[in-house]
Order: sequence, then C-alpha cells, then structure tokens
Amino acid sequence: MAAPDPAANWSADYPQCNHRSDLLKHGSLNLGVRFNTANPVLAQQFRRAMDFWASVLDLEWHEDSTDTCSMEVADGERQLFEPTPDNMVARSQFPDRRDFQGWIVSIPQSS
Repeated sequence: MAAPDPAANWSADYPQCNHRSDLLKHGSLNLGVRFNTANPVLAQQFRRAMDFWASVLDLEWHEDSTDTCSMEVADGERQLFEPTPDNMVARSQFPDRRDFQGWIVSIPQSS
C-alpha cells in the first residue's frame, strides 16, 4: 500500500460544501456551517466555538443546511480515526491542502 500524499486531505463520502473556498479568504468572513451530526453536545459546543471566534475575528456565521455551506460538522466514520482512535476525538481537513471539502468530523459515539 502506498503512503498517502502528505499534501492531500483525507477523504470520505460526505456532501460537499460549495462555499468552502470562503475559508481561504482574508478580511471579513460570513460562513455557513452545516451540522450533520446525531451528537447534540458536539453541535452545541461547535456553535459556542463559532460564537467565540465571531467575537474576536471579523467573522459572522450562520447555520446552513444546504450545499452553499462553507464547512460541515459531521459524525465521522470509524476508519477515519484509525490506527489510533483512542488518541483522537475529531478530525478536520486543512484548507490549504488538495481536495479540501470543508469537513470537520468527530469520532462516533460508543453505543
């Protein structure tokens, strides 16, 4: 198996956020965030984090359940956290890497 390209983002089967390039802009930002998680605590805490960043940056944000979002917070597939799922609780893509889709995922909750 070939080593993954370090300049590429991880990939998965999530819907795209068509305004993900907004995360690369300088200056005033207005970001749409899509919540695609069954974890209400994750969604609540992410909203609090966005409110915090909006208080210190030139940033406005709103919830956007459509493909016009800038980023998506979703429940991750367990294989995205392998081989060290015990050391990781969330994973995001890097906007300056190839195949950036605007995804932030959390490790699935144990049942």
